[in-house]
Amino acid sequence: MSYSRGIRVVAVALLSGMIVLHAVGEQPARRPSLDALLARVSAYWELLAKGKKDQALEYVQPRSRDNFLARQTPDFSNPHVTDLELSQSPAEVWVTVKVRRLLPLIPAPFDWPVKEKWVLEGGKWLVAITKSSTPFTAVTETKPGSPALSPEEAQKELQSIGEALHFENSSIDFGVVRQGRQVPIELNYRLAGNEAMYWKLKGAPRGLMRSGSGRRELIPGEGQKLELGLTTQDYDGEVSATFTVLAGRAGLEVPYEFKIHGYVYTPVSVSPRLLKFLKGESAKEITLTNNSKSELGIVSIHTQKGGLDVQPLPQTLAPGAACRLTVKLMLKSYQTNYQDDVVLRFANPVDEMPSVVLPVIVNYEPVNIWQPAVPQIPAPQPRKTPP
Repeated sequence: MSYSRGIRVVAVALLSGMIVLHAVGEQPARRPSLDALLARVSAYWELLAKGKKDQALEYVQPRSRDNFLARQTPDFSNPHVTDLELSQSPAEVWVTVKVRRLLPLIPAPFDWPVKEKWVLEGGKWLVAITKSSTPFTAVTETKPGSPALSPEEAQKELQSIGEALHFENSSIDFGVVRQGRQVPIELNYRLAGNEAMYWKLKGAPRGLMRSGSGRRELIPGEGQKLELGLTTQDYDGEVSATFTVLAGRAGLEVPYEFKIHGYVYTPVSVSPRLLKFLKGESAKEITLTNNSKSELGIVSIHTQKGGLDVQPLPQTLAPGAACRLTVKLMLKSYQTNYQDDVVLRFANPVDEMPSVVLPVIVNYEPVNIWQPAVPQIPAPQPRKTPP
């Protein structure tokens, strides 16, 4: 979480009454309810999504209702609050809601942010609608210094992006690969015009990233390709996943959705791939599977620290067979997050694989590797008595 985001979280806490600062000797100030605001924002947007504009009018500031009735609301779905910003007055909050929209020539639905001011009047949170506002004015996330686009200009630009950029297919099948190898993923495309576009991945499955030799921009022309790479070390068996490429310019992005499928082969697999003992546990089962076409003999184990055992051994597995083994703790006590590797040794290598390694953690507790700094709020100063 960034520092500015941390400030916003503290501001939200102040708004909801979770943190109340007051001068010495004074009663804590009552703060408007954040829960009530969120409930009314959600109800308002759900009514708009269902086309019930007359019922949504109840959530509009009285002096803004003519403006609300005069404006047109485009079709959208899935509204959800993504951000809150306090104003100087605790009775005014800027609320950002993201909705899903589908425009002509855009290959997939995309998120569209809407930012509006809500005010507390008569004990109720109401949305303030200005005469010139339209529902989706906050669509543009333009670069600093760039002029903001009107909703009509933004929609036209998004359609222009959708018309200019075309990918040849939306499904990739990489076949069968050996575990640990990187799979090259190429997305062939054509981009009309003479202006490049930036791109980025969204919702990428683990191990999928931009290729080291791949471009960071989409280049105009026919027969272009976007190069990605899938690292398969963390995969075992069938892979079926989806991801999105966001392509755009001037802060406007169009989503292109892709499916990826294939099979990652390892001669011998163990499940789970990481064994975690919680405090109080002394034995856990694992499953070993022979995926090869050769007979597998498991003859012994090796550990670096000697505090683990696996039974029953030895084992012999036919091609395609599996067996259950029990990993036991052998020491009287273990420190928190004690780590070791259990190496299951084979009688003979199977497809050049001499053994399989199982990482083990004993007395497992999650470790908070990074914790954002909490902004320091100055202590309130006592009020001075006037002379």
